Formats: sequence, structure tokens, C-alpha cells
Amino acid sequence: MNINAVNKKRIILWVAVIIVSALFAYSAIADLHPSTQTEAKGFTVPLVVNAKGLNVKKGTKIPVRAKGKETKSQKPVDTTFYAASDTGIDLQPGSYTLTIVASPIAEDGTLYDVQNATTKVDISEDGKADIEHELTIDPIPAQDVTDEQIDEAYKAAKNGDEDVDKLNDLKLKIIRNRVKATTDENSEYYWSHANNSPNTMEVTGKHFYETPYFYIDVPAWWDPDNWKAKQDSDVSWTVSYIFVRNEYYTLGAAISFFVSKTKEDPWPDNVSPTVYIGETSDGQYVFAGYDAAATILSHLTITPK
Repeated sequence: MNINAVNKKRIILWVAVIIVSALFAYSAIADLHPSTQTEAKGFTVPLVVNAKGLNVKKGTKIPVRAKGKETKSQKPVDTTFYAASDTGIDLQPGSYTLTIVASPIAEDGTLYDVQNATTKVDISEDGKADIEHELTIDPIPAQDVTDEQIDEAYKAAKNGDEDVDKLNDLKLKIIRNRVKATTDENSEYYWSHANNSPNTMEVTGKHFYETPYFYIDVPAWWDPDNWKAKQDSDVSWTVSYIFVRNEYYTLGAAISFFVSKTKEDPWPDNVSPTVYIGETSDGQYVFAGYDAAATILSHLTITPK
């Protein structure tokens, strides 16, 4: 038994082949069925895509580019459609190359290698289609995912009219998967990598935590299960982050924030330094204090209101 074959998810993309002039076409995926058309006699061409773990309803659609030439008119064709969309592509008889132009994104943030995901199809005048071969896109190991691949997948999905909030959540999963795969929990990678990573606001367009006086944004790759913010009083908050968690021990640190009506140090007796963050629009002052959490503070983005 071929284990790899069993574990792969087999997705069939249906490309509508229109053999007379019409404005109707469809594309469907997996268990979606084409609508019945009366305007023109049509044939379906099954393009099989093997993609382990991909569910296009919970992840994103598969962007497929059709490029070629119609037989009768010799008209060039170059268009992209998105598998699982209710908008298909009209293909007249001719010869075409079908290419997956960017990775779809699985529900868990997995990306796929689409470098060689291309095949050819010849459609005869009577609608019969000869497809060269089915396509297989393998998951990319999380540690090997590049920023370029993330950007390409995100852009393609956005062009396919995916919900932006859904896309932002998937992008966060990709980033976090990569970090988890490239370091163990005891590594300094968490802190060095953050210098080159976007924060949550830059990825999602939404602040991760809000107080009446300031916003807090954290590195996008931080696991949300490992950090929390809580309000201690009307003018004070604590942010904590666990950066080592294993079967033997848990190691973390915390930062205190305080809002004052004066610019004087709110913790003058503390041995650890107090950091002045900035002034709010109504003339109040935001301070941060820490013990062993200087590294964490350096990766937070604190924006006074």
C-alpha cells in the first residue's frame, strides 16, 4: 500500500468547457456539483489536485491560471480562476497550460510547494479533453517557508475574494508555525527573530490589546497562549509572557504599565529602571517598569492614545 497516496487529499477541480458561444461557466471542487446549463452544450474537464490536509472551505481556494490559444479563432487566452469559487472560466476548444500560480493556505497555516504544479490540456471540437497529468502539491516544511511565499499566497487568496479577517488569521498561523519549527523553546531565536517580524497590528490591522490610554501590539509570531495582559487598577496594567514552557519548568517575565498625571517616576524606590513611554492626547503620561523583562519590552509596540 502506498501510504503517501493514502494520506494525500484528492481534490478535483472542474473546468467548464464551452463548445458554443455562451456567458455561462462554472468551476467546482471536491463535493461541489456544477449547475445545469441550458444556454450551451458543455463538458467538464476534471483537473485533479493532490494536496495533503487542504480543505478549501476552511482554508483558501486554489488559484489556477489557464494560458493558451483557442483552436478556431486562434485567440490567446490568459486568465486565472479560483477553485471552489462560484465563478468559473470559459474555455473554448484549444490547447492550454493550467498552472497553480500560488500556494493555497490550509486551515492550520500550511503552505504548499507549487513550483512545478503545471499541466497541459487539449480540448477538441467535440469537447473531449486530454489532460497531460494530475497535479500534486506537497506541504512545505514550516521552517522552509519564505516571506515571499507567504506574500504570494496571501495576495492570491485576497484576489480570490477571501475574507480579509480570515486571511489575516491564517497568515498569523503561518508565521507562528515557522517560528515553532525553527527553534526549540529554550532558544534565543524567539528574541532575535522578532526584530525582523511584523507585529499583530501590521498583520491584522487591529491592535492586540487596548486600554483607555494606550494600545499594545506584540510580535505576530508570539503564541497567544503564552502571553496575557490584565488590568490591575484604573491606571495600571501588567503584561506577561512565557518564553520557555516544557515538562520540567515554566519561565516567563512581566512588565508593569502605569498612567500618571505627572511626568514623575511612579516607582522611585524600584531598583529596576522605569521607562517613559509617551504622553496621551489628554496630557497623561505612560510608564513601563520591569525586572527581568527588558527583552520583552523591546519587542512590544506601545502607542499612547
